Amino acid sequence: MADDRASSIRQQMTTIRGAVRDDVETIVDNARLTADWRYYVHQYPWACAAASAAIGYFVVPRGPAKVVVDPKMFEAIVQKHTPAASEPEKPAPTALGGLWSSVVLPFLLRNGANAALSLAESAWRSKSDKPERDLNEAHVHASKPR
Repeated sequence: MADDRASSIRQQMTTIRGAVRDDVETIVDNARLTADWRYYVHQYPWACAAASAAIGYFVVPRGPAKVVVDPKMFEAIVQKHTPAASEPEKPAPTALGGLWSSVVLPFLLRNGANAALSLAESAWRSKSDKPERDLNEAHVHASKPR
């Protein structure tokens, strides 16, 4: 009788463990489904479209604010930014001045720098070649049999 009762309890425990395992798997599957946005788009497409439109409406900034200027304020702004008659006007830059500063001057600077570098390099090479020649000539003279 004790064996039957223990066996019955073991059988119930096995059944309960299987049921708990099934319940946990169901809960995990439901949690995954709840967190998947594709499920909601598939099940409720119109509600998702409305929600995305509402989010877009509130997230995207509106156009620039309209400023209404009354005539008195406009006149004050114009007077503030209009140069006085005593100030001499600056001459407008000429096309030749723009050409000079944007084309001719950089060309002259670049070519002048290249010429200076070429001269410096040739001077350095001519000075550095002379000792080598002297050493080479001394080596040739020393190695010749007499």
